[in-house]
Amino acid sequence: MPSSSDPFATIQHAKFLSLGLSEGMLKKLKELYREYKDYVRVDLIMYGVLILLIIVYFIVSITLD
Repeated sequence: MPSSSDPFATIQHAKFLSLGLSEGMLKKLKELYREYKDYVRVDLIMYGVLILLIIVYFIVSITLD
């Protein structure tokens, strides 16, 4: 269990446990995230840019008609 000095971490920990994730699974998820943190960040940025480009495309295509 996380230290009580960080209430947000305690809340997040409780949410994971309420989803049925065990302590071992939670540790494995954290370990995987730490290992692939840079790749996850790049993917999120890439998907964000893709969504913005789709929105811009629809706005431009509607206004040019």
